[in-house]
Amino acid sequence: QKHGDPGEAVSFVTNRSRMEEIWQTYITAWAQFGRHVVWQLGLRGKGDQAVWKADPNAPMTDEARGQLITDAIFTQHSMIQKTLGTEFASTATLWNEGSMLYGKGYLQLPENTVAVFADLGISQMFGEDFYTMPRKPDAHYGVYYHSAFWTCGPHLAEGCRPKKMVSCLRDAWSQRSLHYAILNVSNVRPVHYGAMVFSKILQDPQNADAHAITLALDRRLFGPAGEQVNALRTQYYDAFADFGRETLRATAERWQFYYRSHEAAPFTENALTDGYLAFYGKALLQGTKATQYPAPSQVRPELEASERKFSAVWQELAAIQPAGGQYLDQFLKYQTSHMWLLTRWCLRIMDMLDGKPDAKKQASACLEQLLEERKILEAGPWKHWHRGDKKINIPMLLQMTKDWK
Repeated sequence: QKHGDPGEAVSFVTNRSRMEEIWQTYITAWAQFGRHVVWQLGLRGKGDQAVWKADPNAPMTDEARGQLITDAIFTQHSMIQKTLGTEFASTATLWNEGSMLYGKGYLQLPENTVAVFADLGISQMFGEDFYTMPRKPDAHYGVYYHSAFWTCGPHLAEGCRPKKMVSCLRDAWSQRSLHYAILNVSNVRPVHYGAMVFSKILQDPQNADAHAITLALDRRLFGPAGEQVNALRTQYYDAFADFGRETLRATAERWQFYYRSHEAAPFTENALTDGYLAFYGKALLQGTKATQYPAPSQVRPELEASERKFSAVWQELAAIQPAGGQYLDQFLKYQTSHMWLLTRWCLRIMDMLDGKPDAKKQASACLEQLLEERKILEAGPWKHWHRGDKKINIPMLLQMTKDWK
């Protein structure tokens, strides 16, 4: 549009010179920061999908697609080198199609470019590719990890269990894949505790202990009540419902992600986080018969148990007033209520589908209470902070609930 041609193709296949011109514009802009920049190389399509889903001119075979992305990456690398010289850091994140093409040998990376493995954002677990893909002795590897995840992952409440984070980063250490590590927080404010935990683990991933790290943080935050808060924090993570490995496997296959079952893991792989609950409840309201979700009859006992657990944690949190009480009210206490109300909302939607009287009113009341309670997060400089929530979008879910017939 800036060039006066809004209809021009965004395509490295048919409009290569323009794409290179755009890349050079941004290389020039960011080059002023020199070695402080980590250059992310790659070629993907609109909406964080594979390039061939956005560009009809992209090739059809895996080998040709790998060659196309390889060409783009080496072109970008060469352009940066011409601007900055040879001393710069670059990465390429292996997510979905990138991991598959790299594993098959169709995608090549420039020397010293770090190959970065990503977790499956809905589960915060690495896939089979991370554990089976050979590491070259002279190459560097890294990880891309989610403590928050748009769509059906943690989003407005902590949902990535510290034990799980420790397990994954310890695996990354043992797989020689911590030359680089990046944490996707999506919305940093709700998941800043997880970000603190992530940074502490990285100081000594081989020997990190989730309980010791969180206990030290909670003692610092809440003084003498730190141990009590920490125990309730553990109960908070224990309260999450589990959609099970088969549902997770189906999701991974649908996203073309390498799935790996962690059967011996001491934590839930497929926790029903707030984004997941929102998507599930929305699917029920819309009558979606998508195979990615279990039937309500299968899920109800799990959700009922989860609702009871979140309610119990909230009641215990409400009974204590430690140092740092305002912080506790705004985060762990509010997030427990957030999860309890979303879980209860899903259960009342199931009641709506079963034709139970007053179920719609009760479901709507859950979201109305959630919207009222989260005002605690909108004081002072955070006034109107939630107005930009278009992802989980509680007001939209409330309207959908009220409009359901």
